[in-house]
Amino acid sequence: MTYIKFITYLFPVLLIGFTFAKAKVYGVRTFNENAYSLTQSKAIQGFAALAIMFHHLAQHTCAPWLSYPRVKGLEPFLNIGYLMVGIFFFASGFGLYKSVKSKDGYLKNFFKKRFLPLIYFYLVTNIIVFLVTKHLSTYTWFVYAIAISYIGFFLAFRFIKNDHIAIIFTAIVSIAYVYVVDFIIGFETFWFNSSLVFVIGIIFAKYEKTLMELFKKYYWVVLILLVVAFVFAFRKAIKMNDYLGTSEATYNNPVLKLKTALMQSLTALLFSLAIIVLNLKVELRNGLLGKMGGMTLGFYLIHPLFCDLFCWATFFPKYRRILYIKNIPLYVVSVFITSMLVTIILYKVYDLITKKEKSHGNKDSQ
Repeated sequence: MTYIKFITYLFPVLLIGFTFAKAKVYGVRTFNENAYSLTQSKAIQGFAALAIMFHHLAQHTCAPWLSYPRVKGLEPFLNIGYLMVGIFFFASGFGLYKSVKSKDGYLKNFFKKRFLPLIYFYLVTNIIVFLVTKHLSTYTWFVYAIAISYIGFFLAFRFIKNDHIAIIFTAIVSIAYVYVVDFIIGFETFWFNSSLVFVIGIIFAKYEKTLMELFKKYYWVVLILLVVAFVFAFRKAIKMNDYLGTSEATYNNPVLKLKTALMQSLTALLFSLAIIVLNLKVELRNGLLGKMGGMTLGFYLIHPLFCDLFCWATFFPKYRRILYIKNIPLYVVSVFITSMLVTIILYKVYDLITKKEKSHGNKDSQ
């Protein structure tokens, strides 16, 4: 086996091995009753964050659209980005609905709980990127997309008492976002090819008990159908995306972009559901993965900076090749370590800021 083939298989195996380290597998007629707990959700999101890092690393080294010499080794991660982001949208929709139904007055502090972290990490990471590159980050689209989803959810469940109507309203806001971004602004498909999964997460949370019983009763049938459907949809989505990029006319065609994005949304949904069903039989117990899941926003927003600085394919030509690391394993390790160090610091600062606010609030109330 050549060196390139070795590293091509190495990183997917390492990612899967790390994800399922210490995992508990449930036997016949037994299930993970904590499958949809916050702990499991954070572990799954930790896996998704790491996979997205590999996806961005692949885009900077071996993507077919790169015009300069490509470095092979990360090809398996090229087409998985929207699948992993779909997990975040699903988890956000699911978690918001569960929080509203289980915590009294949750929506009263909604903007502080949900928007304060978005604003903090958006501003801080952009400041860091600008100081280093003299450019703003090009990876902050997720903040805009999830913010719109949050706004739609808040308006729906704050002022609409009927859950069904509230979910429909949230869906309308999500669809409006897709229409504006695609047909009016004309952004690329990654701006909206997984955002609709947010609404499905809300629906899943509402009918969690019913769906859980259904999954348990027909577990293997459901899992096999989801995997088969996902494989079919994933292959179709890749073909549609490849066709979209065949010419400038197709690439900028809003109808073709919408069709491609809808197929990718379906694929992301099937992938998220397959992970959730699998979680009924496999309980993730990797504590490091769970901690990673608690820092996904900061890691997601800061790691692209180091993807750029350590590679040839950077958006910032001034830094091209100055910190260029051609060796793929070294490139991966360098990006991960530097990204994690900065992420941990950012969260430490955020914790200090929010704790000060809480202490001031306690003094005022006394």
